[in-house]
Amino acid sequence: MIDISSVFFLIILFTINIYLYRKVHSYVFFLSIFLFIFKILLILIDDQFKIIPYVWDSLQFEELSMIIYERLRVGNFNLSDINSSGTVFYYSLFSAFLYLPFSPSFLIPRFFNVFISSIFTLNLYKVSILLLNRKKSIFLYFLFSFLPSYFIFSIVFMRDTIVNFIFISILLNFLYLIKNGSRFAIFNVFFFTIISYFLREFNPLLIFTIFMIYGFIMILIKKNVIKKIIAFLILGLFVFIIFNYSNQSLNFVSNYMISQLNYRASGGALYLFNIIETPIDLLVNFPSLFINFLYYPSFNQINNVFSFIVFFETLIYRISSVLFILFFFERISKLRKISKLFDVFNTKAFYFMIIMFFVTSSVSSLITANGGTAFRQRMFMIYLIPIISLFFMNKSKIRFHFL
Repeated sequence: MIDISSVFFLIILFTINIYLYRKVHSYVFFLSIFLFIFKILLILIDDQFKIIPYVWDSLQFEELSMIIYERLRVGNFNLSDINSSGTVFYYSLFSAFLYLPFSPSFLIPRFFNVFISSIFTLNLYKVSILLLNRKKSIFLYFLFSFLPSYFIFSIVFMRDTIVNFIFISILLNFLYLIKNGSRFAIFNVFFFTIISYFLREFNPLLIFTIFMIYGFIMILIKKNVIKKIIAFLILGLFVFIIFNYSNQSLNFVSNYMISQLNYRASGGALYLFNIIETPIDLLVNFPSLFINFLYYPSFNQINNVFSFIVFFETLIYRISSVLFILFFFERISKLRKISKLFDVFNTKAFYFMIIMFFVTSSVSSLITANGGTAFRQRMFMIYLIPIISLFFMNKSKIRFHFL
C-alpha cells in the first residue's frame, strides 16, 4: 500500500521528468507523461493483485535492501558481514538509501525505475536527433517505449533499467564530445563508467575495450602512415602485455564466462546444449551463442505467451538487421568507404556504434545460455540495430514513407 512518503517521492520524480522533457517534440512530451502515469498505475495494481507472474531476481533485492535499511536506520554502518555478491549488494544498498528519507517501501525502487526508464528513452531520442531526422527519432521513441523488455523491466525491482540508462548516456555524451568537443561530456563518460562498476563488475572493462578499439580504428582510417605504424605498435604492446603478464586475469575472465554459461544452462528456454569447460569451447560455441543471444526465440520455439512476446520483439531486431545489411551493401558497394558516405561526425558516430554493439553483444552472449537471460542482457545494446539501420537509410534509395 502506498504511503504519504512514497507519494512525495513520486511527485518529485514526476516533476523532474516534466522538466527534462520540456524542450522535446510535443508528441514525445505527452507520451512521456502518459507512460509515466500508466506505469505507476500498473505498479500499484501489481502491488495489490500481483499481476506480474514472474519477478526474476527482484525478491533477493527486496530482502537484502530491507536488511541493509534496518541497519542503516539504527546507525549501524557495518555491512561487511552481509553475504551477497558485489553488484547485488550495491544495488540493494542504493535502494536502502532511497528508503531512508522516504519510506521502507518496495514501491520506491520501482518508482525510481519508471523515472530512469523515462530518462533512458529521452536519451535515446536525443541520440536519434543527433543522427537522424525528427520523424525517425519520434518513431524510435515510440518503439522503445512500448517494447516488452524495456517496458516490463521499468516497473519491477531490478537493476537492468539503470544499466540501460548508463550505456545510452555514455553513447549520448560521446556523441556530444565528437560533435562539440564538450569537456562536460568527457566528465559524464568517466562518471557513468565508474557507476557502471557497481551494477556489473565487468562493465568498466567492457567500456574501456570499446574506446580502445574505437581509437585504434580511428587511427587506421587516417592517411598518415606514421600514425598507423604507431597504432600497430601500441596494439602489439597491448597484446604482448596481456598474453605475458595477464594470464591470471585472462583465466579469471574465461572461468567467469564458463561458470556463468553453465549456471544459466540450468535456466528455462535453454539454447546452449553443449558443456563448456575450456576457452576453446567458448570459441567453438561463440557463433551459435551470438546468434541465439540476439534473436532467440525463432517462430518454432514459441511455446507460451511470454515466448511469443519475446519473439515479437526479436522480429523487430531481425527486420532491422536485414535492413542494415541491405543499406550497408547498397551504399558501400558503390562508395567503398564509410568516410565518403558520411561527414566526419557521422563517420565517427557510425564506427563507435558498430564497435559498441559488437563488443557488448559478443561479451554478453558468452555469459548467456537461455532465452530469459538473453531477454534481459541484450537490452543495453540492442537499440543500436534499429538506430544504425535508420542511420544508413538516410543515404539509401530505399525509403519508407512514414519515416
